Amino acid sequence: MKFSTTMVLSLAALIAPSLAVPAPVIGTAMKVTGPIVPGGTNVELSGTAEEVIAQLDKLHPGWQNEQPPSEKRPLQARYWKDTPKCERIGGKGALHHAIKEGATHLKNLGNRGCGAAPHDCSRVSCSHGSAVFLCNNNNYPLVVPCNRIGEATDRIADDCIDNTFTIFGKYVDGQWSDTDGYTVFVRDGSC
Repeated sequence: MKFSTTMVLSLAALIAPSLAVPAPVIGTAMKVTGPIVPGGTNVELSGTAEEVIAQLDKLHPGWQNEQPPSEKRPLQARYWKDTPKCERIGGKGALHHAIKEGATHLKNLGNRGCGAAPHDCSRVSCSHGSAVFLCNNNNYPLVVPCNRIGEATDRIADDCIDNTFTIFGKYVDGQWSDTDGYTVFVRDGSC
């Protein structure tokens, strides 16, 4: 019996590392895919929402005036688990006004797809030392409508605000997981 237990434990030690899910890499560039204008050819751009908007402005000035209105619908229970978790994820927190601004940029990208690689966290917005991340917990690449990430970011900012006022403003930290295996989280960031 002792021989079998030793053999099983040895075999488990060899197999376990190959089954382990790699730790997420935080802060890689988000990929945004979609047409610049309705009916146009899809393009793939990378960077934060702020950087992608600057690229779109350069490729086609006035692109925002040619966008169909985004669907305004409530965040449905089938998408999001419970409510945002309000907790410090590390660092000092994110500035509330900067996160709200980032949410607006993401919503302005409309239904274009914002993506993250498998087991990767893409920084989707960052300004004033405050960042929004899209973390893909799946074993396959993920593409989510950018405006859905913006709506989730707004909800995190509204639900998780720390009402203590500082000279820089109010801070926010939190995350919200989706039923499709990804999480949007808000924290301080290097921009």
